[in-house]
Amino acid sequence: MNVLYERVEDPGLTHEMSVTLAKEKGGRLCTNEEIIAFLLGTSLLPKEDQWVATLSGEGKRDWVQIGNKYHTPGLEHVKKWDYPTWGDKLDDITHGKPTWQRILVWKMEEKVGGSETA
Repeated sequence: MNVLYERVEDPGLTHEMSVTLAKEKGGRLCTNEEIIAFLLGTSLLPKEDQWVATLSGEGKRDWVQIGNKYHTPGLEHVKKWDYPTWGDKLDDITHGKPTWQRILVWKMEEKVGGSETA
């Protein structure tokens, strides 16, 4: 599946920062469907509350839960509530100091017959 992830330090990541960092690493953000398939119905980070920047099937910005501390792994933020206030602002304290957007998950481009595909 070529999905990789890493933790980043405080203050975490906005959606735009996640897009940029994934490109710098030679990949792209995963779609909601790819993240959910990667999770295999379980938590990537047990006992943590972590949302990762993704793109919906329609190419719209979203965040998907990969922990299980407060929410079910694979929960799509936009589908459940709407786009999060903290998704573009590291200093948004609507829900307290953001500590839940510290993981980047990206998909590496795969080489197929000499050309790159996702």
